Amino acid sequence: MMIIPFKQLSNDALDNLIVEYVTRDSDAPEISIDSKKEQIMRQLQGGQATIVFDAQTESSTIISVDEL
Repeated sequence: MMIIPFKQLSNDALDNLIVEYVTRDSDAPEISIDSKKEQIMRQLQGGQATIVFDAQTESSTIISVDEL
């Protein structure tokens, strides 16, 4: 796994990744997608979450830094 600093992504790429992440496993449907996006962005900015790229599956996701 390779850590990808979120600031290296374009705004569109980052937005698309966050939307894909928050809609993939929506465990709290009562919370809006925009609220979830803001929450994830705050976690990325605060260092509680990070973006990782898996070369084997050629996919990216967002994980808690505790999962590293």
